[in-house]
Amino acid sequence: FKQQHTAAAPFESVLMDYEMPVMNGPQAAKHIRAMDASCCIVGITGNVLPDDVDYFHSCGANVVLPKPLNMQDLERVWIEHGIFSKQQQPSQRRDASRG
Repeated sequence: FKQQHTAAAPFESVLMDYEMPVMNGPQAAKHIRAMDASCCIVGITGNVLPDDVDYFHSCGANVVLPKPLNMQDLERVWIEHGIFSKQQQPSQRRDASRG
């Protein structure tokens, strides 16, 4: 992440699971924010108890979505955070970038 974050084209969004093998999602979000990254961090978890969601937010996640991930919810988050406009949905952006 650090190499890409400092490159000319940093990440716009990072999707991160709450439970990961080396470092959990909230800890990773803290590390990303410590690098002054302003990307949209989307936590994805089956742990949707309010305390777990609040903890993920307090560690730097912009949004926490439940599993299983609903792509329409993710696209809504990206639109709300200016990653995609309402006129240009993610599927259109991928098609435009191909050619």
